[in-house]
Amino acid sequence: MIFLLAILIGSGIGLLHKGHFRNIQSFQFRMPGFLLLFFVLDFFLNSAYAQALSSNRMVVIALLTLQYSAFFALAFFNRELWPILVIALGEALNYLVMMLNKGRMPVLGDVLPQGANLARLTNGQVPHYSLMNEKTICPFLGDRFLLTFFSKSLLSIGDFVLGAGLLLFAFVIFQNPANKAIQKNFPKEPTPHHQP
Repeated sequence: MIFLLAILIGSGIGLLHKGHFRNIQSFQFRMPGFLLLFFVLDFFLNSAYAQALSSNRMVVIALLTLQYSAFFALAFFNRELWPILVIALGEALNYLVMMLNKGRMPVLGDVLPQGANLARLTNGQVPHYSLMNEKTICPFLGDRFLLTFFSKSLLSIGDFVLGAGLLLFAFVIFQNPANKAIQKNFPKEPTPHHQP
């Protein structure tokens, strides 16, 4: 929900800053297959099939690495659009803390909403998440911030960076594609030829 809110705010600011909806229609990612791969893997990793594989951490880590690598490749090929690098930084922070903790995002138990199943987190029964303890590496990068507006969400530092990147991305996309920072991602209009 927080990421959708960031996109909506960025879009609203972009429209107020003389942006146009037609810029979204004309925008094109380079190498969009990487984005498709990222979302396909994200869907799979949050499905019942991935939960069945959660005990095999090497497989999960391999799939997470492939997923994040797909996004980093997308960011590289579209690096002229600078907000995507901010998004990539947020993703990198989340990926780093997960890889340091066996493919699981550490969660601070003190900020968990009421009713959360601490036993399942402690026993590693929640896919891709684990409860922070004295063995957690880089706990400051884990999910330790509870946001209660709109919906209860646990966020990490990486999530905040990612959200800022999405806001900036939405804002930039609504701007004039003649902007030098993003013009390479928009198809060039044909130059009219004048008859002598």
